[in-house]
This record gives sequence, structure tokens and C-alpha cells, in this order.
Amino acid sequence: MNFAYLTLSLLLSSCSASIRGSFNENHNRHLKHSGSSNDGGAVTVRDGDCEICSRNNKDNKPTSLMIQYSSNGVNSYYQNANKATCTEGTYPSSTTISVDGFGDFDVSDGDTFVLNGHFGAETTFEIEDSDSCMFHTSCSVPLVAGDQIGPFLILGSDEICSSGGEEEDSECVICDESNKVRPEFLTVRYHADGANSKYQNENKASCRSGSYPNQSTITAEGQTFDVSDGEIFSLYPRGDRFDAETDFTWSDSNTECYIHTSCSVPLVVGDRIGPFEILAGNDCEISSEIPSQTPSAAPSMMPSEKPSTQPSGSPSGSPSGSPSVLPSFMPSDKPSSMPSSKPSSVPSDIPSQAPSDSCIEAEVRRLAGNKVVVDIAFSYNDKGPVASDWVGLYPCEDENLTPPFSKEPAIWAYTCYNRNCRFEPFANGVRNFTFDDATVPNFGTQGIYNKLEDIIAEKPGCYVALLNRIDGDSPPPYYNICIGNEIELY
Repeated sequence: MNFAYLTLSLLLSSCSASIRGSFNENHNRHLKHSGSSNDGGAVTVRDGDCEICSRNNKDNKPTSLMIQYSSNGVNSYYQNANKATCTEGTYPSSTTISVDGFGDFDVSDGDTFVLNGHFGAETTFEIEDSDSCMFHTSCSVPLVAGDQIGPFLILGSDEICSSGGEEEDSECVICDESNKVRPEFLTVRYHADGANSKYQNENKASCRSGSYPNQSTITAEGQTFDVSDGEIFSLYPRGDRFDAETDFTWSDSNTECYIHTSCSVPLVVGDRIGPFEILAGNDCEISSEIPSQTPSAAPSMMPSEKPSTQPSGSPSGSPSGSPSVLPSFMPSDKPSSMPSSKPSSVPSDIPSQAPSDSCIEAEVRRLAGNKVVVDIAFSYNDKGPVASDWVGLYPCEDENLTPPFSKEPAIWAYTCYNRNCRFEPFANGVRNFTFDDATVPNFGTQGIYNKLEDIIAEKPGCYVALLNRIDGDSPPPYYNICIGNEIELY
């Protein structure tokens, strides 16, 4: 009886050892591949994968890693259990991951995030509601784009092996640590459904995933935007350049957040930073996403009330001898001192100056010290806004001219307000701004144009706001998009 028990025990022990040996052999066979020993020797990379670095290729030691999170963990093909404790298994579908020296990341299944900085021999991930784990990042064993190490799929590093081995040219880097030219503007699309940035972690961008208002008014850099889900707008710095952080505030909620705009972390076209999808900045642009800014030669959406029965004469081949102060094709630093004194002898091809609808409103406000400002609000996306569109205040009596409002305005500014944006690639057709002597650009108040305080002192009375479009070489009258309400300046 004792002999039989001993014999059975030995057989079971032998069988168990055989099973363990077979499992380890198969597991190691999975971890290894032709030409790779997982000791950092020569590596034969799987088709579709891209080696970032290894023992024989340490020049490419990463300074950043783009990683995609998956709740379904798998064993690494290149790093065995001695080098990576992040292994196969089930991980939380949504969690917070803390990476020492890199920050915290709120992730869900399929989300991507980027680690920027110095990598040690091992990088450890603290996973909320799960165990911590690490994988090797010193390049003594292969680090490969396309390899999944536990819940972490390696997508790429810096400009090496982007997206599993293929160079990624669909995402254009506006600026980053190696190119710190801050953008002169950012064009973004608003999403009510926010997402976490691939490039800016929560230490750099507090605009994160979550629900945002479907429609709202957002203030940023002193500019106000009426937005709805899918709306595109362009943001410009308040001063000469964007600060390290650009803050956004929602008027109808307690929501506020910021994104990083100093370029110490990447700003990338196509990236979603909270509710803001980056579409353009510097030399980067998703051209298919940004509406064309070239209007038709005769915009059909702006019908005149009384169209001419005869076609206009052939346009002049040269501009008038004394060009208008309002912008010419090549803007100058200072407007000319004298506008054209006579209308062109050739009949104007400008349509009637009194469209039936109104897309602009003006309101006078009095500030401390009896200072007067004029608030302007317009909405005309249905009329194809272009960056050279502009707003002017005209004396009400100019409506009696032939054609109406065929003189220069008393004061004016482009619809972007705070600069000459005539040749910029994008215009926002829904916006508010304020004519204020302290902020209005010089070109709108110099020469024959006036500041509000001068208008009130020298020619007070009834004024009307017009939203206009430059036509031809821009002598008046201008192509009128719509006429606003009357206001009193005194």
C-alpha cells in the first residue's frame, strides 16, 4: 500500500513537471521569435511592427511613447515576464493610471495617451482598482511599436515608428518641445462630447473627456464665441502670443478648463483636447475640415431688391488714382490720407445696399467716466463669411445717398476686430466684439476715420452698423451683407 502510494506520487510529480515544462516552453516560444533571444540580441521584427530600440539600437532611446490602453491584456511578444510584469489578463474598462514622473491619465478602453520625458530602465504603471505593473524601457530588450505589453499597446515614439511602424503624416505637429514657435492662431471644432488628449495629460490640459453643453457661449483670450456641437471657430492670442495655458470659460455653466499652448508639450492637428478638436495652426491644417474662404464672384445668397435689367459695363482694368482708405489688396501699415473723391465712371456692379434681412446688431454702453463703447453682435454663417468682411458705423443720413451708404464709415474694423485678418484662411460668422477706443485697431480710426470720442464730440447723432464685404479694389460703395439697427452716439 505504501509502495503504491509512493509510485503514484512520483508519477503525478513527473506529470506535473512535464506540464509545467511544456507550458514554459510554449510561453517562451511565444515571447521569442526568429533571431530574438529577449536578452537584447539581434531582433527580427514581426511584419507590421517597428523597432523603436533594442540592445543593438540604443541611439533611438525614446523621449516619448504613445500608448493605447486596452482592458484585454496580452503577453508581450518581445519582453518576457522577467522584463515586463504587465501581462495578459483582464484590466478595468475605465480607470486612472499613474506613471511616476509622467503624470496621471484617465483612460477607457481604446484611449491613447503619451508619456513625455526621461525613461529609466523600467517604467511602472499604477492602475487604479488593479495591480501595478511595469515594462522595460532602457532598450536592453526590444521596445517595439505594435507590441502590446499587458494592457498597453505601443503605438510609437517621437517621430519613430508612429502608429505601429508606418510614418504618420495625417497628424501635423503645430509645435512641440523641438519647435517652440507658438501658433499665431488656432482653429478648433467644438464637441459636446469631450475626449482626452493624446499628447497633453491632465497636468498640462484640464480640458478632459466628459459632457459639455450642446450650445453655449465660450470666452477665451478676451474673445467670445457662440458655439454648438460641431461648430468651428478660430482663436487668436490676446497679446503678441499665446500664454503657457489658454483658459476657456462657459457663460451658462460653472465649466472652465485650459489647454497648453506654450509648446512644451505637443499641439497637434487632429488631437481632441476635451471639447476642442485642433484643426489648424501655424503651417498645419486639415484642409478638408475648414470651409473654403473664396466667395463666388457674384454671391447668389445676397440678392438685391431691384436687380439691374442691363449687365454692368466691363470692370476697369486699373484701380482709381486715389485708392480708398479701407483695405486694398496689399494692406499698408497706415491708411492713405485721402479716399477717392468721385465714384467710378463705370457703372458699379455692387448690388442694392438694402438687403431684406439683418444679421448684425449694435448696442451703446456707457462705462465709468461716461465713456461710450458700442457692442456688436453678428451671425451670418449662412452667407459664407470670409476673413476680409468688416463692420462699420455710418451716419444714418448716409442711407439717402445714391447708392445708399456709398461713403466711407465713421469707424470700422474687420470681423476679427483686433487685427488685420483680411488674408487669413478662416472666418467666424458668429461673433461678438466691442468698438472701444482703447482696443480698436489704428487703421479703423486714423485718416478720415474717427475714434468714438471724436465722433461724439464732433458729429453726435444717429448711426447704423453695416456688415460689409470688400469688392474689387474697394472704393465705396462696398458690397453690403446686412444692415443693423440704429443707435445714438452722444
